[in-house]
Amino acid sequence: MENMMEAALPLTGLKVVELCSSFSGPLAAENLAMLGADVIKVEPPGGDVTRSWGPPLGINSAAGFETVNREKKSIVIDFNDAAQKQTLIELIQNADVLIQNLRPGLTEALALDGKTMCASNPRLVYCNVGAFGRKGPLRNRPGYDPLMQAFSGIMSVTGEESGNAARVGVPVIDFGTGLWTTIGVLSALFRRSLTGEGCVVDSCLFETGVHWMKYAISEYHAGGPMPGRMGTRGPAVAPNRAYNAADQGFMLCIGTDNQFKVLCEVIGQPELADNPAFAKNQARKKNEHELDRLLEAIFATDTRDHWLDKLEAAGLPHAPLLNISELLAHPQMQASGLLQHQQDSPIDLIGLPLVFNGQRPEYRRPPPHLNQHAHELMEGVQCGEQSIQNNNRNDK
Repeated sequence: MENMMEAALPLTGLKVVELCSSFSGPLAAENLAMLGADVIKVEPPGGDVTRSWGPPLGINSAAGFETVNREKKSIVIDFNDAAQKQTLIELIQNADVLIQNLRPGLTEALALDGKTMCASNPRLVYCNVGAFGRKGPLRNRPGYDPLMQAFSGIMSVTGEESGNAARVGVPVIDFGTGLWTTIGVLSALFRRSLTGEGCVVDSCLFETGVHWMKYAISEYHAGGPMPGRMGTRGPAVAPNRAYNAADQGFMLCIGTDNQFKVLCEVIGQPELADNPAFAKNQARKKNEHELDRLLEAIFATDTRDHWLDKLEAAGLPHAPLLNISELLAHPQMQASGLLQHQQDSPIDLIGLPLVFNGQRPEYRRPPPHLNQHAHELMEGVQCGEQSIQNNNRNDK
């Protein structure tokens, strides 16, 4: 079977223009770039705001920017400069995909909206990445990941049972929206391969948040109680939570009655499997606090390694609670090759969680310096010379 890196990446030859900042839109464009697309990141004078998010890395960059902008080219475009704007329009007219998450109403004011751009380039897949979407009373509001965690109800089900609402510790809304945007773009490209026509795709942070809540909403509609905070406890099955051993914690998830019977053998309490309060999953879920007290006392008698070894030998689902340092040092993480190195990049970055014919797409190009590819991209366009002269001011 042909080696993936000896063949073209799946999206080789695809041209993408990105008019995005923050995480959601740039992540979608980065996904396409890592799959081989030629992505042009259009930045305002001063650059994407994430160039100042997190620990600084060199000139005009930081960890936030590096996280979602590898494999791209950068050009600064001042929308108020007619020659530079015309260059942008020409780039879009020659593109297959445009992804934008500018503030609501700005693309219409600049005549860069989907209707206008698709009229001049009928094969264009134009993707809007917004906060609340194109409909509803909040459609013109901007938004950020933590705001949508709050609005969608995610924070209402996150945190300790007796504590306050908490936000998820990673940008789950931004990254989720980036993934849905990628799916939308690829779906529209497949449609174009059949019809020859592009289309306008819409994704948004709010709808991503609600989609993450679909199981909790289904439980509620099925007559269950109002979903609330459960700490590490999960829904549907029991036991399904983190437990503390004598030294460190681990996660345990028992999904079937047979698994519970095996667990009872592992902990030296086989009689629990025949106890009517615990024998069946629905009974365990109803009595899970009582079950937790029993398990907590047992697991506290020995180390985490002791219990993980026994659970592993029995084939029961479990995982240690790891921090980032422990994760990166774990043999599974190292074997995966997911953390990738590139000689010109200041830090190693996470690659695509996809493997083609046994090989993951390589780390080819580090995140760009601000305006790094302006001259390369402006050469050959109609307003190129005047645009280059005006763009030179963006480097100062």
